[in-house]
Amino acid sequence: MNARTTVVIATRDRARELDRTLRALSAVRPRPPVVVLDKASHDDTAATAERYPPVRVIRLPRNLGAAARTLGVLVAGTPYVAFSDDDSWWAPMRCARPSGFSTGTRGSGCSRRAPWWARSAARIR
Repeated sequence: MNARTTVVIATRDRARELDRTLRALSAVRPRPPVVVLDKASHDDTAATAERYPPVRVIRLPRNLGAAARTLGVLVAGTPYVAFSDDDSWWAPMRCARPSGFSTGTRGSGCSRRAPWWARSAARIR
């Protein structure tokens, strides 16, 4: 993982799981930019994410489902995006350099649940 990759997490009503994931992401070096899209949670999911600066939190007015991930790609300020579940376990050493990352081809995930790696945010737009 490096500063060229933004981690996008779309979540709803999963504050406890998100807290564990953001804690693990905080240990990744270099620390990646993170965007959390709260899909109109009824619990304190958004407030949990806001406790982890500099995580960018976007509170959505309704549950957009998977479309929330697309919004995350659009606001990411990096050429690459990693989608993460709100209950993923990130392995810092494995995130150091996913295979194929520098060439823009599909790389390996670096969480236990293996998030999907977008080839380039520019190509998705």
